[in-house]
Amino acid sequence: MRPLLLALAALLTLPACRLKTEVCASHFNSGRTWSVRFYRDGLPGKKWIVWYANGNPYFGSGYIAGARDGQWDTAAVDGREILMRTYLEDELQGLWRRRYTDGSPMEEGELENGLRTGTWRRYHPDGSLAEEAEYREGLYAGAVRRLNPSGEVLFEATYP
Repeated sequence: MRPLLLALAALLTLPACRLKTEVCASHFNSGRTWSVRFYRDGLPGKKWIVWYANGNPYFGSGYIAGARDGQWDTAAVDGREILMRTYLEDELQGLWRRRYTDGSPMEEGELENGLRTGTWRRYHPDGSLAEEAEYREGLYAGAVRRLNPSGEVLFEATYP
């Protein structure tokens, strides 16, 4: 619910900021900074940073000329990484890493032109491997293996 409220607040405040200033800051009712976003020629540029009420970073991203670019991070209220992804010219490119709220890995792999490529791994909440799969251009391409938390193979296949 909280992320939904933060997104709604961003939608309500950001259009006005783009029209007025090069730097837009939004605040909690307490006066503490909630969000800072930079604009250049009316387009998002540089970083967009959002904080939790406790002052820990919630979200950090980068833009170049309005296009998502660079590493984007999302964190839990205690500061632990939840999601890390990388953009290049507004397209997912490079490392993608998602974690459970306790900080243990959930999923990791590489993206190329917005599509999964290479080896991707998903994990059970206890940290054990749930799936390991090879991808090419977003599709299974090679070995795919799914396991239960005890390590027993549930499914195994090889794709062309």
